[in-house]
Amino acid sequence: MKFIRRGRVVYDYVNNALSGAAGAIILLMMLGISTDVLSRFFFNFPITGTVEVSAWGVLCIPFLGAAWLLRSEGHVRMDLLINRINPKSQSFLNIITSILGAIICFVFTWYTAENCWHDYITGYFRLTVLSLPRAPFDGIMALGFFLLAIQFARMSYGYSIEFKLLRSKK
Repeated sequence: MKFIRRGRVVYDYVNNALSGAAGAIILLMMLGISTDVLSRFFFNFPITGTVEVSAWGVLCIPFLGAAWLLRSEGHVRMDLLINRINPKSQSFLNIITSILGAIICFVFTWYTAENCWHDYITGYFRLTVLSLPRAPFDGIMALGFFLLAIQFARMSYGYSIEFKLLRSKK
């Protein structure tokens, strides 16, 4: 039990740190693009790679912050149907959707990790201004999907406890 509790603490810490990193990337992108615009406008000297780094940042932000957002239930939910059924059925549907979410995210984790490994072994990089290697970005995607899968599994467990409590209240 102590191992599970420690795992939860570590997971939450990593999740919070990565969402903070996503916020820092947004801030750095804002500063970089603003500096590039000012440099281009006043000195006719654009900063090389600003657009490319910002594009990679836009790719990384959702994967770094998605599990944190799911944990805090800040995502968009289609609850038109859910709100019209009884709490026990709501809980059951939440279990099913959380399990499906976990399975899908585990599958995506596998494929993005496989792609990351392939890109790392082959030394794949994009032919752009900065020629950045692609493996680290694939790794961020795999990590994001893995954290999402874990969060969906945690939510499924929580909903199953809720469902058991609702069933016992008959």
